[in-house]
Amino acid sequence: MINWWIFYDSLGRINHKCQLINSKKNGYCLKYIDEKLVSAEKYKNGSKIKEWQSLVDFQKENKLSDLK
Repeated sequence: MINWWIFYDSLGRINHKCQLINSKKNGYCLKYIDEKLVSAEKYKNGSKIKEWQSLVDFQKENKLSDLK
């Protein structure tokens, strides 16, 4: 299992949560605006390979358990 790293904006609110390996995004990254989830991205060795703007679209290709 890959650990999640949480990044905050200048106001201390969650900006994004990412799975990192060797300081590179590798796995999923969840992006937030005003503490609301707005998109999910998938990375492999630091390169973005896919992005979803809605939960419905994400679930068409993934399982929520993939985010554990």
